Amino acid sequence: MAELIIRQAKDEDLTALTELWWEMTEFHRHRDEYFTMRSDGREIFGRFLFDRIQSDEHCILIAERSGETIGFCLAFVADYPPPMRKRRYGLISDLAVTAAHRRTGVGEALLEKARGWFAARGIDRLEARVAVSNETSTAFWRKAGFSTVLETMVQELPQQGRRS
Repeated sequence: MAELIIRQAKDEDLTALTELWWEMTEFHRHRDEYFTMRSDGREIFGRFLFDRIQSDEHCILIAERSGETIGFCLAFVADYPPPMRKRRYGLISDLAVTAAHRRTGVGEALLEKARGWFAARGIDRLEARVAVSNETSTAFWRKAGFSTVLETMVQELPQQGRRS
């Protein structure tokens, strides 16, 4: 198997990143309709990434093998509310690997590189956003040493007539 390369994303990676993100959201959408994106979702996410790709507070990593983009990680430094003793933490909002390359160490390599990026910034606590309907992802994060601290609970309200 060809060498795995993990590197910081560049502007020219936006199309590949956006397609990987779309694959991830479609994977989640089949498990939970919450993840249904707008028809212009790809373009919106591409602009979102473009604005963050050069930011010192964001880490966007690419995993490549044989010149093909096969995974990515989107992470950033975040702040807890002011009353909290610990103020800053690292948040991994997205980590995805294409279906053909899952369970080959790509996710672990992306996570390890992100950990190094956070450590270099003095961040000693990481959080990950994990879709509980994605059993593969949940198992990955638990295996990596993450544990559940909070759970987000949702309730869909019935649609009511709108006022003009």
